[in-house]
Amino acid sequence: MTNIVGRAGSSVATVSRPPNRLTAAFTEMKSTCPTEMTAYAACVLAAHSGGGLHRHVCEEEFRLVRECFRKVTGRHDNK
Repeated sequence: MTNIVGRAGSSVATVSRPPNRLTAAFTEMKSTCPTEMTAYAACVLAAHSGGGLHRHVCEEEFRLVRECFRKVTGRHDNK
């Protein structure tokens, strides 16, 4: 258990817990396929700043990130 000092100087106890499955998956994805994640983020940022962010604009980049997610989580379905 960790103690954190609150606003009035009082100590507030917090409980450390393991990351949930999605957090764990994204953490693993950052080390497993950083290139795909970076390319997708760059595509979304470029589309957003250019005013052209809409569905399917980064479809290929998203597909590669989705494949990485499935590889990391062990999901191999075709959804």
